[in-house]
Amino acid sequence: NCTLFKNGNGVYVRGTGSNPSKYNKILNCKIYKNDNGVKLSGNGCANNSIRFNNVSYNNIGIHSTMSDYNEIKNNDILYNVIGVYLKSKSINHAIEFNNFNNTEWNIYNNQSYSVVAKNNYWYSQDAQSIDKKIYDDEEGAGKVTFQPFLSDPDPVNEFSTMLLTIAGLLVTIGSFK
Repeated sequence: NCTLFKNGNGVYVRGTGSNPSKYNKILNCKIYKNDNGVKLSGNGCANNSIRFNNVSYNNIGIHSTMSDYNEIKNNDILYNVIGVYLKSKSINHAIEFNNFNNTEWNIYNNQSYSVVAKNNYWYSQDAQSIDKKIYDDEEGAGKVTFQPFLSDPDPVNEFSTMLLTIAGLLVTIGSFK
């Protein structure tokens, strides 16, 4: 439930082999006007969850370098230059049920590894138009599989965000008793 804006990195999760950074949860945040909205970096940066966030107006919405098995789900990833940037062994992420609409690239896969980004909403119903905003093997890097895709924005995102907000308010109110 954070608001993070005007930073180099809104959130920076960094792991190393000897100091892993695992099982962190970034939930229900507004992350905007940063260089990187969320940055996941390093060997040992794994199994983190980025869900129900509004990641907008950043240079790069979510930047992953050498991190794996992270969950990027149910987010509004909008109006960034690049929505999700993947490089250097950023593998096995679950990228689904997000709403993507970014100014240059929705997903930029700058590595030889393939990426699966199914069941997202791309603000288009045309696979060719969606593919034009995905940097992958056609432009020189690993493949991005984006089909099937959603035909409408993910309504679960808005509803889940509202539930998390209400749950947070109830916990806060309960702590004053």
